[in-house]
Amino acid sequence: MACVGNRLLPEVVRRNAQIDPEGIFAHILEDNQCPTQWTSITKRQLAVAVDAAAWWITNTLTGKADSKVVAYMGASDIRYVICTIALSKAGYKAFLPSPRNSSEANSRLFESVGCVCLLWGGDASMPVLEQGIPGLRVWEFPLLEDLVRSSTPVYPYRKSFDNVEGETFVIMHTSGTTGYPKPVALSHGWFSVQDRAQPADAPDDVVYGWWNAIKEGDKMFTLAPFFHALGFALAVEAVFHGKELVFYSSTPDVNSVVDALLVTCPRVAIFPPAVLESLSQSMNGLDALSAIEYVFYGGGPLSTAAGDSISQRTQLIPALGSTEVGHIPTFKPKVSWNWKYFEWPKYYNVCMRPHDEKNYELVIRRTVRSREIHAVFHLFPDLREWGTKDLFSKHPTEEGLWRFEGRVDDVIVMANGEKVTPVEMESTIERHPLVHKALISGQGMSQCVLLVEPKREQWHRNDQPGSFIDDIWPHVISANELAPSHAFIEKHKIGIASRDKPFRVATKGVLQRGNVCHDYAAEIAALGESANQEKTDTLANYVQKGDLISYVREVVASIAPKLELSDETEFFAAGIDSLQVVRMAGRISRDLKAILTDSHGMQISPQIIYGYSTMKSLAAYLSTVVIGKTNTGDLCHSSGDMKYMMDRMVDKYTKSIPALHRDYDLHGEGNTILLTGSTGSFGSYLLDVFLRNPSIRKVYCLNSSPDALHKQMLSFEERDLNVEALSRARVEFLATTLEDEQLGLSRDKYEEISDAIDAIVHNAWKVDFNLPVQSFTNHIEGTRNLASLSLYSRKKAHMYFVSSVAAISGLEPLQNKVPETPLLGKPGPSGQGYAQSKHVAEQICLSASLRSGMPCTILRIGQIAGPMTKSCGRWNRNEWLPSLIITSKSMGMIPESLDMPVDWIPIDILAQVVSDIVHSETNNDSRGPATLVHLKNPHLTDWCNLLPIIQKRTGAKPVSLERWIDELQETDAVDIENRPALKLLSFYKQLVDHATEYSTPLEIHNASKVSPAFCNLRPVDANMMGAWLSQWGL
Repeated sequence: MACVGNRLLPEVVRRNAQIDPEGIFAHILEDNQCPTQWTSITKRQLAVAVDAAAWWITNTLTGKADSKVVAYMGASDIRYVICTIALSKAGYKAFLPSPRNSSEANSRLFESVGCVCLLWGGDASMPVLEQGIPGLRVWEFPLLEDLVRSSTPVYPYRKSFDNVEGETFVIMHTSGTTGYPKPVALSHGWFSVQDRAQPADAPDDVVYGWWNAIKEGDKMFTLAPFFHALGFALAVEAVFHGKELVFYSSTPDVNSVVDALLVTCPRVAIFPPAVLESLSQSMNGLDALSAIEYVFYGGGPLSTAAGDSISQRTQLIPALGSTEVGHIPTFKPKVSWNWKYFEWPKYYNVCMRPHDEKNYELVIRRTVRSREIHAVFHLFPDLREWGTKDLFSKHPTEEGLWRFEGRVDDVIVMANGEKVTPVEMESTIERHPLVHKALISGQGMSQCVLLVEPKREQWHRNDQPGSFIDDIWPHVISANELAPSHAFIEKHKIGIASRDKPFRVATKGVLQRGNVCHDYAAEIAALGESANQEKTDTLANYVQKGDLISYVREVVASIAPKLELSDETEFFAAGIDSLQVVRMAGRISRDLKAILTDSHGMQISPQIIYGYSTMKSLAAYLSTVVIGKTNTGDLCHSSGDMKYMMDRMVDKYTKSIPALHRDYDLHGEGNTILLTGSTGSFGSYLLDVFLRNPSIRKVYCLNSSPDALHKQMLSFEERDLNVEALSRARVEFLATTLEDEQLGLSRDKYEEISDAIDAIVHNAWKVDFNLPVQSFTNHIEGTRNLASLSLYSRKKAHMYFVSSVAAISGLEPLQNKVPETPLLGKPGPSGQGYAQSKHVAEQICLSASLRSGMPCTILRIGQIAGPMTKSCGRWNRNEWLPSLIITSKSMGMIPESLDMPVDWIPIDILAQVVSDIVHSETNNDSRGPATLVHLKNPHLTDWCNLLPIIQKRTGAKPVSLERWIDELQETDAVDIENRPALKLLSFYKQLVDHATEYSTPLEIHNASKVSPAFCNLRPVDANMMGAWLSQWGL
């Protein structure tokens, strides 16, 4: 007998029968209609049945089979295992297609593996299959009772593992969740990995998966059919390692499964999530599960409610695998509440590769031990790694724990580029007793939609769809609470599946997302385009009661159900985003039109929400609208109010700056830089330039995200920057809260940075032209705290503040141009909160410099354009100019003038310019007062020079900016995916209302004194614009 790892299944079956003939191979139901009546198949009976089947195959197929690939389909029983091993002994390769596949899918599978021979074990779907495969020959396979009682002699089998390791033993197929299933030929070598999968060094309390959770002689309960890789692997486990298979083949209703568990008393059970969901909702089900030591689940997500309930009663462990890979080992969770998290043993050599901002793909990498531990490389011997396409997110606090989020193919990419992994949302909705399956879609759309397939036996055709949606709505709300705001499902975006088009599911019961989306393409598109037609008297009731504050609370709760905020909490500080603002404005506009007699042109713009950005102030504003004292287009904030607010903010954050003049240490060899906001677009290019500069010793990257390194890697990959540089000791990523006096850092880390840094490059800032200045308070506080860090740092670190030319919009130029001279106390801009916040921050830096001697450079940056020197970067589609052009294509018209010169600088070149400035000034021992640098392209271009290439790509005709804005205002929020400029409507209006402010001439001299990159700038031309248009897919 060969040693473990070099054994062949046919010889192990025969050997087990010789050593332990009465030992149990499997427990099976005597009658599928009675879950309490079981019988056992011994190891001797299994061997007898295999030999009898092998002789029958030889006598039946010799001279008649046209190929060595023979399919088996039949009733769900252990003849799948018997026939597969028997075919191998007889010199054939078994092919196990799922009877649950469509006839078209199986026809494709038969054709792809070259199979025209079928052994039929009594499955009713066979005649349909026979009709769909030309030339298919079918033989009826013997009954199980006849095989186990046979008296045929032993069928000879003299193959050795070394000779057949790479030969196919059985052909199975993928589940087909993303399309048609694909055949996978599993070799003897593939199964040898499972034979070895008993980690000898595993402590008793460590579980690597079912193979060492289950000991020899233990019962393992499963519903997985043997034509599925999981079910077949469990049968192989019983053969190789002496475990007793308990195969439940009846209807998986709760009562029957509970009865079966009580009779068979397994130590371990492996369930599909749908069955566990049902068991978790029954006290009998929970009691039955509590008697099992280990409960595994796999094949799909398990809802949080079900998992929490089960994990309180037994050890719940997630299982993961695939047809190609087999089972992937994982530790059992150390604490019950981590039941949904995986932890991979180091020996398996898993790599978690960033996929997007949240998720990582599990990748298996080849090692010197891969022949022993990685089944997948027996299938693909030339690969160095295997991407599973399974996505995971990190545990929020515990290193090394990973939560399954879905498949790569599950990820929905919306029109605005946001990504949604809908699996957990769908499983939450499917917990409703009327719901069979739920599908969330939104690929390329502005909002997600939901299609629900009811349980037909409980919801009938003549029932009202509206009542069904009302019934399931609480579960949809729960799903929304799990999701980011851009994945929010609105009630009018829910549809009901047709009885005539049942959702297609894979063998393991998982939704075939791609196929269902194809089947329901028209319905999904219609839901995406639908507007909310609900007539509501909600606002009327609130008006009648004089309680508009409650109305606003209800509106906010409807678009942001997860947020808890007081009546005076600022919306945007609480986390409401621009898309939610558009929805809020649309909802209020509809409600106003329903109650006002003269509602022609009635429209609450998003800018109104930005201007009245608390529930209290918005309610007060709406009160004046309802009684007719205010038009819906009016904002009641005067320029005097804005100036007073800015002056107060400047005074608040500068009055505590000390008069501090002290000696400081000169920096040693090499510079150390603190960079904020490194994961953003400009921050990524800055970091890349810094890391390419050998004179920079180290960069501390401060970002708000606790997972900044992951985001940075994604950002570098997207922009074709040097990802490898991020793994070096020269860069360190720290999660920060800039508004905290100690920046959210530990005392030791803060002091380390204070002692080390030569320069602070403060780049982190929210770019949102809609927000009022008070929404930037945390950024302004962060600037003040960074100034303190500079003042008290050992080297009195040079502060570089990345400001904006918008900070001086409206400033009257001296001698025709605004000088590159710091002006403390100058008036701030009047129109835009973003510009006002930059002005306040500039004043903080100037005060710290003049009062305390803080070395400071203010970098007033103009329009940053897309990259020119990198192949994979692109100008962010969400910024004002890309949004304008993309929207213009949809509208068929484009502004003929922007009323401002084109003085843009490509982002990658600008990063080099800033690096030149930092390098020059930080290495200059002079620590004098503040300096100012204007960073706009000195070589001007006119917009009309760029219009021809834009018109050629978009087909848009030139119109006035005013007319373009008027047309944009008529856009419905539903069409925001094609007209993203709607979210920036107020900004475009300011281009008209404050045109002179955006074209204020500036002195541009200082950058050219220190930056070769700045001196080499050339004007923006049609070639550049063509490259950017290509980046946007135009």
